[in-house]
Amino acid sequence: MPKPKIIKLNKTDRIEIDRLHRIEVAMRYGVETAHMLHYEAGERFWKAIRNLYPELAGEKMVYSKGVLTYTPKEKGE
Repeated sequence: MPKPKIIKLNKTDRIEIDRLHRIEVAMRYGVETAHMLHYEAGERFWKAIRNLYPELAGEKMVYSKGVLTYTPKEKGE
């Protein structure tokens, strides 16, 4: 197995590369974190709605601009 080679960047190149690397890492983990927070916030939101209106548990619901719309299940389903 060949020995790994090392390239040491000069100071001006290193500053630019470090800046770009920080941006790349922030974007990667920022997007992953945003997706995780979005999912968790949605879970807490719907849990709070179901706690306020337990009779709607299991119903298909949509929330938009202060209005909660749901479709009741038909008898026998």
